[in-house]
Amino acid sequence: MRTVVDASAVFSWIFDDERDELALAMARFVVANGAHVPALFTSEAQNVLAVAVRRKRATTAEAGAILAALARLPLRVETSGTELGSPRAFEAALRWGISAYDAAYLVLAQDLDATLMTRDRRLNAAAESSGMRWACAD
Repeated sequence: MRTVVDASAVFSWIFDDERDELALAMARFVVANGAHVPALFTSEAQNVLAVAVRRKRATTAEAGAILAALARLPLRVETSGTELGSPRAFEAALRWGISAYDAAYLVLAQDLDATLMTRDRRLNAAAESSGMRWACAD
């Protein structure tokens, strides 16, 4: 089955203070099986790292190394469901009480008939209610 992964999942295995057994299981799964991300993932990942540098959570060099490592992950960037003029992410955001950014991951998972891997509580609840929540098989 296909899997969509969001930034909260990816960064949970990157940052030491977020890394736990579930994060490591997610990392192993993505490395072994690949995953899909919406096009906004690139900007979202860069923003997470910019904030991490500003907050002294990472150095500029560490952020650069993380970006290089992210580029090596087997992630397939998709645009489905988030085209300008498409109301789907907007409607999902309203329905589930999540950001339109998070809704892009949910809509992509729907379009791909995929599971959704996230550490975000609200997005996880929306995925579970929609029958798309990723579950660790380890």
